[in-house]
Amino acid sequence: MSPRPLLALLLALALPAAAALAEEAPEKDAAKEEGARSKPTADEEIEALVGPTHEEKVVVTASRREESVLDAPVSVTVVGEQQVETSAADNVADLLRGVPGLNATQTSARQISVATRTPASALANSQLVLIDGRSIYQDFFGLVMWDVLPVQMDELKQVEVLRGPGSAVWGANALSGVVNARTKTPRELEGGLVWAHAGEQGTRAGGFRWAQAWERFSWKISTSWFEQEPWERENVFYDGTPIPDSFQFDNEGTEQPKIDLRLDYERDGKTWGYRAGHGATAGIMHTGIGPFQVRKKSYMQYLDFSYEDEVTQAKLYVNRLDGEALNLLNGLEFLFATDTFVGEISQQRELAGRHRLVYGGNLRSNKFDLSLAPGENERLEAGAFLEDRVALNERWSLNGGLRVDYSDTIGYTLSPRTSLIYKPTPRQSWRLAYNRAFRAPSLVNNYLDTAVPNLAILPNGNQFVFVTFAQGDEDLKEETVDAFELGWTGIVGTSMISAAIYRNVTSELIDFAQAEYYSAEDPPNGLRPEEVPERELVKTYRYRNVGETVDEGLELSVETWWGRGVLTTASYTWQNPTKVTEDDPIEPLIPNLSPRHQLSLGVSWQGPRYQGSFSASWTDQAFFADVLDDRFWGETEDYWLLNASFGAKFLKDSMEVKLSATNLLDDPIKQHVFGDIIRRKATLELRYRF
Repeated sequence: MSPRPLLALLLALALPAAAALAEEAPEKDAAKEEGARSKPTADEEIEALVGPTHEEKVVVTASRREESVLDAPVSVTVVGEQQVETSAADNVADLLRGVPGLNATQTSARQISVATRTPASALANSQLVLIDGRSIYQDFFGLVMWDVLPVQMDELKQVEVLRGPGSAVWGANALSGVVNARTKTPRELEGGLVWAHAGEQGTRAGGFRWAQAWERFSWKISTSWFEQEPWERENVFYDGTPIPDSFQFDNEGTEQPKIDLRLDYERDGKTWGYRAGHGATAGIMHTGIGPFQVRKKSYMQYLDFSYEDEVTQAKLYVNRLDGEALNLLNGLEFLFATDTFVGEISQQRELAGRHRLVYGGNLRSNKFDLSLAPGENERLEAGAFLEDRVALNERWSLNGGLRVDYSDTIGYTLSPRTSLIYKPTPRQSWRLAYNRAFRAPSLVNNYLDTAVPNLAILPNGNQFVFVTFAQGDEDLKEETVDAFELGWTGIVGTSMISAAIYRNVTSELIDFAQAEYYSAEDPPNGLRPEEVPERELVKTYRYRNVGETVDEGLELSVETWWGRGVLTTASYTWQNPTKVTEDDPIEPLIPNLSPRHQLSLGVSWQGPRYQGSFSASWTDQAFFADVLDDRFWGETEDYWLLNASFGAKFLKDSMEVKLSATNLLDDPIKQHVFGDIIRRKATLELRYRF
C-alpha cells in the first residue's frame, strides 16, 4: 500500500471539518464562558468531597464500546484521573504498578517493559498498547517504545488495563493483554500551562501547553523536553564474578523532546478529530543480543484522523518510526525505519432489546527498512470481528465474539471469545470467560540475518573473539494462548472489590536460542580443533517455535473512596511460576519466570488547594533468561518500592508546586537481572496556569 493514497484520503476527510471551521467565529461562546466562572453545583461539591461513584466508571477497551466495569466480559483495571494527577511516577511503568496481574520492569533511563499475566522481559512483545485506540505496537520487533508517547502524564484521563488476551476485538499481538491510555479533550484542558521540574539523577524537564474551545471547535498544542542521567550498573555476572571488559559499556541517560497537536470538531452528536505528534528519544535499549545505544536522531511521528457518533467509530492513522542504534558490545549498527498505515471502523447496535452487537474490521500495512533484516520490506494484515452480548434474563448475560485475521506471512487466524456473566445484584457480577489470542512473528523473527562478534573465556583463561550468526525463520508459526478466567467484581459501600483466577496455556512460543555450536570438526577461525570446548562456542542463534507453557494466578484488588477526595487502593497478585509442558530435547526452552507474589498499597487525596499520594509496592524475586547467554541469566532479588508526592496551589490556583520522589528508601533495585540499578529520584515541579 503506497502512503500517498492514504494521506490523500486523510486530507479529503479533513475538508468538511476545515470548511466548518472557517465558518466558526473565533470568539468563545459567552454563555459557556460565563458558566465556567459560575460556582459549582451542589452535586459537583458533593462529588469533590466524596469522589465519583464506582457505577460511573466506564471502559471502552474490553469490547470497543462504552460499558461499566461490572459488565465487561474480561477483567479490566482503570487507573483514574486522580491517581494519574497525584502520582509521583514520571513513566507509565511506575504509574501502573498497582494493577493486579501486571508485571513492570525498568532496565535503563528510557526503557520500560509492561506485560500482564506473563513476565515483563527486557523487550516485552505480548502486550498491545494503544493511545486513544491508536496502536503504538512496533511490528518490526514486537516492542513498545513507551518513551516516545507524545502526550504528557497530566493529559491522561484514565488508563484502562485489559488483564487478559484481547485479540477477539483488537487482533494480532494482544496476546497477554491491552493497555489503552485515554487522553483528555482540548475542552477538558482549556487554558494555558507552563511547567518545569528538576531533581536527582540529573533530571530536567519542562513544557508548554495551550488548549482552546469554541462552541463546536477545540484545539490543543503541547510540547515538552525531558532528560535524565544514566543509572548505575553492576559489572558482575549473576554468580558474582566480574564481567570481562569486553562485555562492559558506558551507560547513558536519555533525552526526549516531544510535540503533540489535536483539533476536534463537534456537531449534532458527531465528532471529527485530527491529531499529529512527534516524539524523539535517545538512550540504552537492552535486547537479546546485548545493549544498543539509541541515537538522538531516533523518533516516532504520527498522523491520526478519527470520526465518532453514537453508532460508528472510524480511524485512519499513520505511524512512522525512524532511528539508529549501535550495539555497545560488538559495534553492530542497526538502522531501522518503519511506516505503518492503518484504517479501521466499528459499529454498535441494539437488536430486539436483548442483543448488543459490536462489529468492524481493519486494514494494516507496514513498510520496513531494517539493516538487520534485509530479506523483506513489507507486510499486509486485515481483520474483521463480531461480538454479541445477549441478555438472557435480568441476571444472566452471554458475550460471544469471533475475529478473523489475515496476514500475508501466516495466513488466516481465528480468535474466539466467550464470557458468561451473572449479576445476582446490580452492584456485583460473576464472570466465567474463555479467550484465544495470538502474536504474529515480527519481521525480525522471520528475517533476522546478521553476524555479531562474540567473546569466550577459554579453559586456559585466555579471551577469544569469534563470530556468531543470528538468523530468523520465515516458516515461524504464530504464538497462541488459550486463556480461562473466573472473576468477581462487586461494589460494597464506596469500595470496588475484584477477584480473579486464571490459567493461560501458550503454544508455539517464539524463542531465540542456540541452534549450532562450533566443534572440533567445525572450529572457528583462530582455534585449533583440540582447543574448541564442547557445546560452548555458539555458532548460530535462530528463532524457533518451541514448547508449551502454562501460567496460572490469582488477583485481588480493592479501591475505596473515603470522602473529601481521599482514595485508597490495594492489590495482591500470586503468579505460579511458568510450567513448560512440552520441550525441545536438544535445546530446552528456558523461560522467564514472573515474581510469585506482588503486593501494592496506595493512597491519594485531592482537595481544593492540596493534593498528594503515597504508594508502597513489593515485588518478589523473578527469573530472566532473555539477554545474551546463560552467563547473564538469573534471579532478581525481591524489593520494596516506595513513592510519594505532595502538591499545593497558590495565587488563586494559577500556581502549583509539586514535590515527588520515587524509591524513597534509595534502595539499589534491579528490576531485570541485566538492567540498571534504580535508585531514589526526587524532583520539584512548578506549574503556572493561565
